[in-house]
Amino acid sequence: MDSAELLAAVERRLAETTRDRDRLTEAVTALDEEAHRLRDEAEVLSRVISRFAGDVTAETGPDKRNAPNGEADTSAILWPAGPGFDRPVKAKKLKAWAKYKMEAADWYLDTLLAMSLQQGRLERVLGVEMAVEGVIQSLCSAFEVMICALTQSIEKAAGVPTDHRTPRHLVSWSRLAAAAKVFDIDLASTLSISSALLGEHSENPEGPLAQLFVLRRHAAVQDLLVEAPSPDGGDDELLIEVPGRGPLPLVDYLFEARNLVGELLETILHDVADAKAGRLYIPASSELRERAERGLGVILAPDGLLAS
Repeated sequence: MDSAELLAAVERRLAETTRDRDRLTEAVTALDEEAHRLRDEAEVLSRVISRFAGDVTAETGPDKRNAPNGEADTSAILWPAGPGFDRPVKAKKLKAWAKYKMEAADWYLDTLLAMSLQQGRLERVLGVEMAVEGVIQSLCSAFEVMICALTQSIEKAAGVPTDHRTPRHLVSWSRLAAAAKVFDIDLASTLSISSALLGEHSENPEGPLAQLFVLRRHAAVQDLLVEAPSPDGGDDELLIEVPGRGPLPLVDYLFEARNLVGELLETILHDVADAKAGRLYIPASSELRERAERGLGVILAPDGLLAS
């Protein structure tokens, strides 16, 4: 074998090995994703079992009035009881408040899943509508709470006096993003949030978080659920009409939205921690502080930013 043939053989072997490696990498990635999905499902089912296992109707008091033939209502559930709230909840602890909102979303989701497992499918009943709206409202609120926490952390890190900080009812991501651009604040969460909120003010948004916010607006004035023939020819399937995406399986979509918001909150928490630890670079902090002290409008609102 001459040198040219040897080189061709080596190159061919290299190409085959590279192809095999790429295939193995793809397989490992797919297995990682599957393992992650199964862990999520196991965690959800574990919560459902712990919350709904046992004789639920004995504690809730089964309602036989509306059930056919005097049978107990199998959808009876227990509201979460603890921890006890014998004192007012301190909502100023924003991270804890965001966690509470996520736990509320989880409870609604677990309840929907439990009803689906008990009955084989979700019926289009009032309790299901309430739970769906509860998930959407809780997830949107959790994101808004963390944006409020991030705004507060940035203003505190910049030395803005407490009485000149942005009022919570005026905080929004659009205002915070505008302030970050004007004052050259480098936030690790900017790209993820902006992408998730793409088309927020459109009726057909592209970003998944934007779709969730539009759903919340729709839920205030209209029904979100639709029924469609099941792919396997069984009973009709309950779907949710997602703006920009169309009808999607209800529980699957809500779990997808929950995981998205959870990931965004983790990213925002990193920025909050950086701001509190002094790791967030705010080159124009003195200008931001001076604007606040001179009373040039709300710091993180457009009018305040553009004031001369």
